[in-house]
Amino acid sequence: EPLATLHVKLPAGAVATHLSLSPDEHVVFLGFADGRVWAMPSDNMGYYVCMQVGDCASGAVRSISVDNENHVLVVATGDGAISMVNFSAGNLFTAAEAMHRNVDPEDIPTLLSLTTAVPHGDASQWDIPDTESPGLVMVTKDIEDPDHYSIQDAKLRTEEENAKALAERQKRRVRE
Repeated sequence: EPLATLHVKLPAGAVATHLSLSPDEHVVFLGFADGRVWAMPSDNMGYYVCMQVGDCASGAVRSISVDNENHVLVVATGDGAISMVNFSAGNLFTAAEAMHRNVDPEDIPTLLSLTTAVPHGDASQWDIPDTESPGLVMVTKDIEDPDHYSIQDAKLRTEEENAKALAERQKRRVRE
């Protein structure tokens, strides 16, 4: 018998960055900007399994793929990290059906309101590696210190000093 579909309440402040279906179209995968992945049975989206594959250090979930048997879940994040998760779609379906049988329809709004708010992971809080790591694209950090040494400023000062020195030499030649 088909299960009733519930509307899925997304966590407050969490930005969804990826949505896809499993190859057999029985599981919906939803990736978030803070590194979480939700797996939901497509016929009972009121139940989901949450997997934390990132910790706000690896960026938003960009791609999710699963093998044909729904056993291995591969998640790619914005910084190039790839995570593989042992995933059991069969257990997900069993748990969703058990939850559906044990839930009184009058309790559904109450259950949906119990979704806890997840703090928003701001990009400025992400850890960006300071050294080169194989396979990672380096991201340069902005320099916020007003007293920092700038090679460009040093070159401009040197060019100005050279131009002034040249002008002084030309003045001396004209005077001689």
